[in-house]
Amino acid sequence: MNHNLKKILKIALPVFLFTVILSYTYYKTKDLLKGVVLEINGFKDGQTFAEPLLALSGLARNATRMTINGREIFIDKNANFEEKLLLLPGYNILEIKAEDKFGKKVEKHYQLTYK
Repeated sequence: MNHNLKKILKIALPVFLFTVILSYTYYKTKDLLKGVVLEINGFKDGQTFAEPLLALSGLARNATRMTINGREIFIDKNANFEEKLLLLPGYNILEIKAEDKFGKKVEKHYQLTYK
Protein backbone atom coordinates (compact mmCIF):
# COMPACT_ATOMS: atom_id res chain seq x y z
CA MET A 1 0.00 0.00 0.00
CA ASN A 2 2.90 2.33 0.74
CA HIS A 3 4.21 1.84 -2.81
CA ASN A 4 0.86 2.96 -4.32
CA LEU A 5 0.84 6.09 -2.16
CA LYS A 6 4.30 7.09 -3.38
CA LYS A 7 3.25 6.52 -6.98
CA ILE A 8 0.13 8.66 -6.53
CA LEU A 9 2.14 11.44 -4.87
CA LYS A 10 4.72 11.40 -7.68
CA ILE A 11 1.94 12.10 -10.18
CA ALA A 12 -0.39 14.29 -8.11
CA LEU A 13 2.19 16.72 -6.72
CA PRO A 14 3.56 17.90 -10.12
CA VAL A 15 0.00 18.17 -11.50
CA PHE A 16 -1.04 20.22 -8.47
CA LEU A 17 2.01 22.52 -8.76
CA PHE A 18 1.44 22.98 -12.49
CA THR A 19 -2.22 23.88 -11.83
CA VAL A 20 -1.26 26.41 -9.14
CA ILE A 21 1.36 28.04 -11.39
CA LEU A 22 -1.04 28.18 -14.34
CA SER A 23 -3.81 29.69 -12.18
CA TYR A 24 -1.48 32.32 -10.74
CA THR A 25 -0.21 33.24 -14.22
CA TYR A 26 -3.77 33.68 -15.49
CA TYR A 27 -4.68 35.77 -12.42
CA LYS A 28 -1.77 38.13 -13.03
CA THR A 29 -2.29 38.48 -16.80
CA LYS A 30 -6.10 38.46 -17.11
CA ASP A 31 -6.28 42.27 -17.39
CA LEU A 32 -3.73 42.28 -20.20
CA LEU A 33 -5.57 39.52 -22.01
CA LYS A 34 -8.88 41.33 -21.60
CA GLY A 35 -7.62 44.56 -23.17
CA VAL A 36 -8.85 48.06 -22.40
CA VAL A 37 -11.77 48.49 -20.01
CA LEU A 38 -13.40 51.91 -20.34
CA GLU A 39 -15.95 53.11 -17.77
CA ILE A 40 -17.53 56.56 -18.05
CA ASN A 41 -19.19 58.24 -15.04
CA GLY A 42 -21.68 61.07 -14.76
CA PHE A 43 -23.94 60.84 -17.81
CA LYS A 44 -25.71 58.54 -20.27
CA ASP A 45 -26.04 58.46 -24.02
CA GLY A 46 -28.88 60.72 -25.18
CA GLN A 47 -28.89 62.85 -22.03
CA THR A 48 -29.92 66.52 -22.13
CA PHE A 49 -28.01 69.13 -20.10
CA ALA A 50 -29.09 72.55 -18.85
CA GLU A 51 -25.49 73.72 -18.22
CA PRO A 52 -22.76 73.82 -20.88
CA LEU A 53 -19.96 72.56 -18.62
CA LEU A 54 -19.65 68.76 -18.59
CA ALA A 55 -17.43 67.09 -16.01
CA LEU A 56 -16.29 63.87 -17.63
CA SER A 57 -14.59 61.26 -15.45
CA GLY A 58 -14.10 57.55 -15.37
CA LEU A 59 -11.74 54.64 -15.45
CA ALA A 60 -9.56 53.44 -18.33
CA ARG A 61 -7.94 50.20 -17.16
CA ASN A 62 -4.98 48.94 -19.21
CA ALA A 63 -5.07 52.01 -21.46
CA THR A 64 -1.86 53.75 -22.46
CA ARG A 65 -3.50 56.38 -24.68
CA MET A 66 -6.90 58.01 -24.53
CA THR A 67 -8.60 60.68 -26.64
CA ILE A 68 -11.85 62.59 -26.42
CA ASN A 69 -12.97 64.00 -29.79
CA GLY A 70 -9.39 63.57 -31.02
CA ARG A 71 -7.78 65.43 -28.11
CA GLU A 72 -5.39 63.45 -25.89
CA ILE A 73 -6.47 62.98 -22.27
CA PHE A 74 -4.11 61.99 -19.50
CA ILE A 75 -4.73 58.97 -17.29
CA ASP A 76 -3.32 58.82 -13.75
CA LYS A 77 -1.44 55.84 -12.30
CA ASN A 78 -4.69 54.38 -10.88
CA ALA A 79 -6.29 54.40 -14.37
CA ASN A 80 -8.60 57.34 -13.52
CA PHE A 81 -9.20 60.29 -15.79
CA GLU A 82 -11.06 63.56 -15.42
CA GLU A 83 -11.76 66.23 -18.00
CA LYS A 84 -14.08 69.21 -18.29
CA LEU A 85 -15.78 69.87 -21.63
CA LEU A 86 -17.94 72.68 -22.92
CA LEU A 87 -21.02 71.61 -24.83
CA LEU A 88 -22.20 73.65 -27.78
CA PRO A 89 -25.87 74.68 -27.90
CA GLY A 90 -27.92 71.89 -29.44
CA TYR A 91 -26.73 68.45 -30.46
CA ASN A 92 -23.20 67.26 -29.48
CA ILE A 93 -21.37 64.03 -30.30
CA LEU A 94 -18.71 62.83 -27.91
CA GLU A 95 -16.22 60.25 -29.16
CA ILE A 96 -14.01 58.58 -26.54
CA LYS A 97 -11.21 56.24 -27.62
CA ALA A 98 -8.76 54.27 -25.52
CA GLU A 99 -5.88 52.04 -26.63
CA ASP A 100 -3.59 49.64 -24.79
CA LYS A 101 0.10 48.96 -25.45
CA PHE A 102 -0.77 45.99 -27.69
CA GLY A 103 -2.94 48.08 -30.04
CA LYS A 104 -6.33 46.89 -28.76
CA LYS A 105 -8.83 49.75 -28.97
CA VAL A 106 -12.16 50.60 -27.37
CA GLU A 107 -14.45 53.33 -28.71
CA LYS A 108 -17.55 54.83 -27.14
CA HIS A 109 -19.86 57.38 -28.71
CA TYR A 110 -22.33 59.58 -26.83
CA GLN A 111 -25.01 61.85 -28.25
CA LEU A 112 -25.65 64.71 -25.85
CA THR A 113 -27.91 67.74 -26.06
CA TYR A 114 -27.38 71.14 -24.43
CA LYS A 115 -30.46 73.36 -24.17
